[in-house]
Amino acid sequence: DRGIAWATDHPKTIVIVAAVLTVIAIGFMPSLTVDVDFANYLNHRDPAVIAADDAKERFGSQIRIIVAIEDAQGVFRPETLALVERLEHALEDLPEVEDMDGPLSSQVIRGSETAIQIRSAAPNGEAPQLPEEIDAYRDLVLSDANMRDYVVSSTEKALAIYLQPEDTVDMASFAAAVE
Repeated sequence: DRGIAWATDHPKTIVIVAAVLTVIAIGFMPSLTVDVDFANYLNHRDPAVIAADDAKERFGSQIRIIVAIEDAQGVFRPETLALVERLEHALEDLPEVEDMDGPLSSQVIRGSETAIQIRSAAPNGEAPQLPEEIDAYRDLVLSDANMRDYVVSSTEKALAIYLQPEDTVDMASFAAAVE
């Protein structure tokens, strides 16, 4: 082919052109950005994407950040529960957080023939400290199908706090605020 023959006959020209193109490309590198929003890569005419957008508009975003806490000695210890309490209070105070669901703040729904009772898993969202309070809290959490293996693992070794961002917050700044 003539192009290959010309390139082999003019190696200095090829190296100079490659060097110039490399310098030009390097000049544009500082202005490059990374788009971490996966939604920007979707086909917005796809019926599944349209349905997901409609659900988001109707029910709010389902994007969450999960803060997980592991304790090999078990999470139902006063030190661990006190840490969770401090974390939940700090995270709910972030302006980027719209909603939080955690081991202490989750709502527990109990029903009887005559009434429905809704309350937070931990009274006032405060960590139980006394052994009998911790035992009652453990029994309540592990007996609740909505909490067991969602905010508290059935192995009793991990807890999770789920955070939903405000609608106007981008995920990068949301993650940075949570971190």
